[in-house]
Amino acid sequence: MIGRSRWVELNNNYKWDYDATHITSEWYGWMHYKTDKLPCEDSAKCQLNCSSTAHAWLQPFAENLTGTEEAYYPYNTTRARINVWDGSSLCNRAR
Repeated sequence: MIGRSRWVELNNNYKWDYDATHITSEWYGWMHYKTDKLPCEDSAKCQLNCSSTAHAWLQPFAENLTGTEEAYYPYNTTRARINVWDGSSLCNRAR
């Protein structure tokens, strides 16, 4: 079957909790037939990985944390437009 000759065997710790972010960007290109060279065998990528200045801007690989307690949640900096009426103040419209 075409397109089914490359796959990933994930660590048993993931069980059924796997995600596409478990594949690094180097292996993503090989998985999706962008290149036939394995990242560990490609001489150009090996030279880039050995150079300390080539990836100074690149952050280390991190899993997708969506849905976990470590996920990023931005805090709200705007005031709410609707306030809950507590009944202690009188409404000016009722007069």
